[in-house]
Amino acid sequence: MRKCPFFIIIIISVAAVSLYGLLLKYDVVGGSEKLGADDSSMIEAAAAVHVIKSDISSALGISDEEEFPADDEIPIWKPPTTSENKTEDADEIVEVKETETEEPLVVAKDVASDEEYKNNPEGFVNSETDNASAIDYGTFTNVGNEYFESGDTAFIGDSRMQGFGMYSGLKNVDLYAVKAYAIYTVFTKPVFDSPTGKLTLLQEMEQNAGKYKKIYIMFGINEMGWANEEKFQQCYYQLIDMIKYYQPEAVIYVESVLHVTKKKAQEAPKFSNENVDKRNAGIKQVAEDERVVYLDLNSVYNDEEGYLPEECTSDGVHIKADYMQPWVDYLKSHAIAVK
Repeated sequence: MRKCPFFIIIIISVAAVSLYGLLLKYDVVGGSEKLGADDSSMIEAAAAVHVIKSDISSALGISDEEEFPADDEIPIWKPPTTSENKTEDADEIVEVKETETEEPLVVAKDVASDEEYKNNPEGFVNSETDNASAIDYGTFTNVGNEYFESGDTAFIGDSRMQGFGMYSGLKNVDLYAVKAYAIYTVFTKPVFDSPTGKLTLLQEMEQNAGKYKKIYIMFGINEMGWANEEKFQQCYYQLIDMIKYYQPEAVIYVESVLHVTKKKAQEAPKFSNENVDKRNAGIKQVAEDERVVYLDLNSVYNDEEGYLPEECTSDGVHIKADYMQPWVDYLKSHAIAVK
């Protein structure tokens, strides 16, 4: 037992030295003047740190598996209704009985039951009157950077989307994407900076109501260990419903989960092509039900075996900055005209 703490210290020390060397290599430390908003070294270093973290966790026997919510812990969002009684906090998880409010609600599962949700599989927003009926989704068109850079485009998602937002070269877009972001936390987890503190995505959409004309969403890689496909889809339905409510003129694009490299899939079977494709089938079904655009990014990056090519990534998961352009080009050739 006495050797164990010493063993841990040795591992951490070696990891720290390796990490510092990587940061020096990518000019993240050491006073480099090359570091900037368009510098691909940052995402390279972030990927390297991710690899080292995983290796240390594995060596110490620490699991880095995500703890997914129980079925009865998943909040259900419903559009606000009007009443004289008004709640003070729009994003508090509240139990709604007879009192209705003017604020957006995230209600407890026992109030909006699974049965109630199944009776309306496309969510609580009326699909006959929402923005889907006002937008022509029939034909893709080719666009330039101005389509994205007009100040009315938002990108929402996890660290893969964060990397795209940072290194796509697109300017004047709003990025609601952070590392380890999961779809079941969009209503409850405050992660976005504001002058008044951290905000949830729900709060951001409410405060920026009507601002966006194009919204791109990517979730799924952080939820690959979550076996409950029905609950994952339920969260996706609600996210799109919420966005439709606050951004009624927006064209909504849902992007597929990218495959990982063959090596990564072998190391972590939950990321296998079979599992990712199953998750994407569920996401595509949500998009069809909600009448929004589904974009298959794997058609952009897949190698001949259907995996993410090794040269495109440093950690088997995230796209390198130098390989972002094919993603951008795909979005440009799969755009819907906005009035």
